[in-house]
Amino acid sequence: MRKKKTKEKNLLELVPQKTKEFKEDGGRIVIFYPKYHIKFIAKKVKNPHYEIKLDNFGSFVWKQIDGNRNVEEIANKLKEIFGEKVEPVNNRVSLFIQQLVRRDLIRFNP
Repeated sequence: MRKKKTKEKNLLELVPQKTKEFKEDGGRIVIFYPKYHIKFIAKKVKNPHYEIKLDNFGSFVWKQIDGNRNVEEIANKLKEIFGEKVEPVNNRVSLFIQQLVRRDLIRFNP
């Protein structure tokens, strides 16, 4: 049996893109995550989505996700603005990006 060669990409080189609606509230981001994936149910309930409220760092990262910048560029910009408070910046941003992907809040451009 032959082993498959998989091309493993470095997370820092990937370009994230938002997949959910959001709003800005007092400088912080609130992301809307649907409670129901069946449209007719979602239309009949009072609150069809969860609100995910991001902190200052998360909001900054979210605002940088534009479908053009890669994760490393976003991490560098975060460090430029917030300095030592965000160290180790690459690890923190990578973990945050992975959480966003797991919740289907972002995806990566091909």
